[in-house]
Amino acid sequence: MENVVVRERKVVLRVGGVCTLFFGIMYLAALFSAISDDSGGAAFVALSVFILPFVCLGLYVFLSYFRRRLEFSYKEFAVYSVLGKKKVYPYTEIRRLLFIERAGETRIAVLGKEGERLASFEMNMSGAEEALLFLEKKGISLSEKDFVGEESCDKKTRKALKWYEKSAYLTNWNREEEAERTKKVYTEEDVKRQQKRLKILGWILIAFVILIFFAGAKYMVAGWVSVLLFVWFLYIYLYPRAYIEKSGKKKNDAYTLVIPWGGAVLALLACLGITDMFNVTDGELFTYAGIFSAFLLISYFIKILFFAKESSKGRIVFVILAGLSIGFTITLPVNYLLTTGKSNHVPMIVTGKRESSSSRGGTDYYISGNYKGENMDMTVSRNLFESAEEGNLVQICERESLLGLEYWNVHE
Repeated sequence: MENVVVRERKVVLRVGGVCTLFFGIMYLAALFSAISDDSGGAAFVALSVFILPFVCLGLYVFLSYFRRRLEFSYKEFAVYSVLGKKKVYPYTEIRRLLFIERAGETRIAVLGKEGERLASFEMNMSGAEEALLFLEKKGISLSEKDFVGEESCDKKTRKALKWYEKSAYLTNWNREEEAERTKKVYTEEDVKRQQKRLKILGWILIAFVILIFFAGAKYMVAGWVSVLLFVWFLYIYLYPRAYIEKSGKKKNDAYTLVIPWGGAVLALLACLGITDMFNVTDGELFTYAGIFSAFLLISYFIKILFFAKESSKGRIVFVILAGLSIGFTITLPVNYLLTTGKSNHVPMIVTGKRESSSSRGGTDYYISGNYKGENMDMTVSRNLFESAEEGNLVQICERESLLGLEYWNVHE
């Protein structure tokens, strides 16, 4: 029986070489700029943060062509990793093979007696098919239960998967497990009633967000912020049973709750409109936004640490991003609500104006002038933008909230 070697194809060598060369040149250019220009140090640090990881990734891919391989001989097989040492195993150590398909890539994992992962290789590697035939002659082959998928993967097998392999299926596995736990507490009819109540609540929240637009300014803003916070804490309370959509699998969806997020999205967009009405220094804005986000995320971290430990990394990242978005969005509206003192008016001469495309669509309008000893761009309404001309006098309306945030808007 001839030996079989599984190794990367030459395309990996080319991709790794091009990536290393391209980003390496960019990195060296940033280094040269930092050495030749005193002001280039900050740019070099920033570029290093973004470019250096790609240089390292390209180098890793490049080295994998020469280093990464599996050698199957008559009595044993050897595993060579890119950075690790050579490992040798007898075939008696192999318990089973695992077929993993994810994002168009097919990978074979070799598992040991205790379910640990001994090695793995992709089916697009040179010698992969020959290796499967070689192992089959050794009495080691794939069966139906060795295919990882949404419907078939026991907990012991899941431990052998890497986090990026689990991510494609973990949410569905968690939904199945959560559905099983829910069955022990609620009947299917109980869950249907809960689902119906959440649907009705969703329509009530949407109507509330729209109708409160006709109330006074502070009542309107307070209503929008309240809807955002209510939906956030409702989601945390129902987590991990609650999702933003159904999975499409009837056996899971029968016990899944869908959070009423429609009203929250409308409230978030409305609060962003409030944010555009005021000006604040970036440093203060992000400091307060960080505090608000931390306040929101503390409840989530408590939930996943003590009550919902089996959450996919993808779902955790999604919820954290949602918490950061809500924290940022409500920062100025909450401070607006907590502003009780009188505003202070400071005159400013317009020195210029400009408009730019908004990241949320539409157009942002700015006028510039000397404020607090600095030339600043300030957001203004379209009407003020059109009426203000260079040399005109406008009023800066300064406010300070009970939390200490200083912000201002501009009017004639």
